[in-house]
Parts: sequence; C-alpha cells; structure tokens
Amino acid sequence: MFLTLSQIKAARALLEWTQTDLASHAGLNNDQVRSFESGRTRSLNVLEAIHDAFLNNGIEFTEGEGVKKRTGDIRLLSGEFGFINFLNDVYETIKKHGGEINVTDVEDAVFAKYAGEYDEIHVNRMASLKNFMCHSLSSQKNHITRTNYSEYRWLPKEEFGPVPFYQYAHKLAMIIFDEPYARIFILEAPEIAESFRTKFMAMWNRAQSPT
Repeated sequence: MFLTLSQIKAARALLEWTQTDLASHAGLNNDQVRSFESGRTRSLNVLEAIHDAFLNNGIEFTEGEGVKKRTGDIRLLSGEFGFINFLNDVYETIKKHGGEINVTDVEDAVFAKYAGEYDEIHVNRMASLKNFMCHSLSSQKNHITRTNYSEYRWLPKEEFGPVPFYQYAHKLAMIIFDEPYARIFILEAPEIAESFRTKFMAMWNRAQSPT
C-alpha cells in the first residue's frame, strides 16, 4: 500500500472533506493529518488509517496516482472504526441527498453500544438536519431511548431477524453485530433501496404505534 500526497488531497476533494473530516474518519487528530499532508511525517500507522478511511468511504486508488469514487457496488465496513464510519456515511448521505431513513430490527441499546461515545454526537447532528424522515420498526420488548428524530412503530418480536436492515436515501445497509466489532455491508443501488423501501412501508402500515 502506497499513497501519494496528491492522491490523499484528491480523495479529500472528491469526498468534500476537510483535514478535520479526514482526521475524524481515520481516528486521528488534526495535527497528525496536517503533518502528514505537509510531508513533515510519514508514519506508516497514519498512512494505514488514512488509506482505510478512504476505502471505507467509497474511494478507490488506481495506477498512475489515480483516484475515483466507487459506484453501484457493495462496501464492507468493519474493524474498530467500521460502525462509526457507517454512521458518518449515513449523516453525509442524508445531509447531501435528504429523503428517508427506514430501519428494521432496531435494538437501540445495541446501536448505542457499538457507537460508543460517538452515539450522542451522531444523534444530535442527525436531529439538526431538516431534510429527511426516519421510520424505525422495533419490537414491543425494545425500549425506545436512542433517537428523537425517528418515528417508531412495533411489530411482533417473532417477525424480526438478527440482522438489521438500514435504508438511507439510495443506499441499503445490512448490519451484523459481531464481537468486538460490527460488520456493515452497504449496497449503493437506488433500485434495490427503493424495492426495500416499498416492502418496508407495507410492514410499517400494519405496525402498531407505541403507547
């Protein structure tokens, strides 16, 4: 693995990231990113973190110092920052495109556990957006405590599986909560996201409003 400074800056430009954004996605501090981009340091650990952050957010590096966005494919996010990168992708996608978020098999305590200290940050920033609607299908046994921007409804517990589906705008994610990290498969395909949304709304319309 080798990235040039030009590729790093080009990748940031494609994602419309500042150095602070890159630091956040890579789990680094701002000084580490600034020092690396200025050429003052060439830490392999910093390079690996930057490389993984770009890969997790849909950037592909090609021969001849090329940089491009992946489209219409499946991405896998995993590792220590996989779930946080997923939340960042949800926020950035909705901030840019708006639309709907539709979630099945919601267990708020599990979502909060894997987000850790980042959970409150994510919930607050999503609540600040005004360009989307969020629907969450939960079970009657699940306590609703995590978000104040989503409408919840209940379905019987037996209708849920162990894998939450999370549709946001034109993307559909499937989340496997392994230990110690989650694995998130993100499919970027508008036709599939819309097909899921149609089926989701059929479930939503027969679900029970919490009392």
